[in-house]
Parts: sequence; C-alpha cells; structure tokens
Amino acid sequence: MTDLIEGLLYAPNQDGQLKLVGVDYLKADAGGSLATAGDRPSVFGTPFDGPMPGHGPGMPVHYDLHVWLAERNPNGLFAQWNPAISC
Repeated sequence: MTDLIEGLLYAPNQDGQLKLVGVDYLKADAGGSLATAGDRPSVFGTPFDGPMPGHGPGMPVHYDLHVWLAERNPNGLFAQWNPAISC
C-alpha cells in the first residue's frame, strides 16, 4: 500500500518530555467523499476508522488507524482515542 502514510504519536510524560505512545496510519479517501467507504484500508486485519474530514486546513477526507504500541490503551490496541493519555 504505497499511498499509506505512517506517523508516530507522542504525548507528554510526567516531566513534560514527549514520549512515544503509538503509531498512526492514514490514507486519503480516493474520491474525497464522506459518503463512501469502498476504499477503506486495513492493517493487521483491522479496518481503518473513517472516512472522516481532515483535522486541519488542507488535510483531505481520509481514513486513519491508531495503534497504541508503546502506551497501553484500556479501550484496546486499535481504539481511536486513549483515555489514559492527555495532550
């Protein structure tokens, strides 16, 4: 999947330093539509969340998947949000 974007998720620790908490996979929706999901990707057999609007100016309609590899998530390894982390 060459059009898959991978990013690292960081959050501040108790000392205010950033620590790695997980990985974020992102893929732009082929048609740029919130109404269709025919191109929904998956990683590790887990479908991405979305399609969803961009989170900032210029960010396209996309799918994403958070993987909480470095910080346990009580909601699960692939949950969208981790209540144990505050930004």
